Amino acid sequence: MTLTPAPDAAARLPGPASSPSVSPSPSVSPSSSSSPSGSPAPTVSPSPPASCSLALRVRCEFGLTAVLLLGVVTGARWLFAPDGYGGGGAAFTVLGAGVGVLLAVLMLSGPGRRSGAHLNPAVTLALWRLGAVPGRDVLPYCLAQLGGSVTGTWLAAVVWGPVVARPPVGYAAVRPGPGWGEGAVVAAEA
Repeated sequence: MTLTPAPDAAARLPGPASSPSVSPSPSVSPSSSSSPSGSPAPTVSPSPPASCSLALRVRCEFGLTAVLLLGVVTGARWLFAPDGYGGGGAAFTVLGAGVGVLLAVLMLSGPGRRSGAHLNPAVTLALWRLGAVPGRDVLPYCLAQLGGSVTGTWLAAVVWGPVVARPPVGYAAVRPGPGWGEGAVVAAEA
C-alpha cells in the first residue's frame, strides 16, 4: 500500500507536517505492495472522496438516514407491536442485531461510501472535531440527517399506519421507566 499525504492533511491533522496519511482513493494501485497473503492490501478512506460534490454527499446522507429510521421503526413495530404480535426480552436483542446489520449495510453501500455514512449529527460533530470532516460540511450534513430521520419516521407511519403511533412503539422512542421524572432523566443523560 502506498501512503500519500491527503490534499490538506497538514492543515487538518495534528502532529508533524511530514506525517503520512492513507490515500483517500478507494482503489489499490498495481504498484502497491501486497499483504503477506499475496492479495493487495485495501486502502483506508477516513473521509468521503473529494470527487463527490457536497450536494451529492448531503443527498446520500439524507437518504441513508431516512432508510435507517424506516428500518428501526419497522423493527420496533414488528418486535414491540401493540397489537399483541411482539415483545419479550429477546426482542431487544433481535432489534439491536438487526439495526447493527442495517448500519453495516448502509455504511458499505455506494451512497454510504460516498457520504461517509455518518447517519448521526453526533458522529459528524465528532469527526469534525477530529479533523476528518471540514467545517463547511457540518451544518449541511446535520440538517440532512435530521431531515432524513423525520422523513424515515414519517414513511414508517405511512407504511404501517397508526399502529406505530401507539404505545409501546411510539415511533420507536425510548421512554423512561416508572418513577423517573423529567429532571431525573435530564440529569442521568447529562
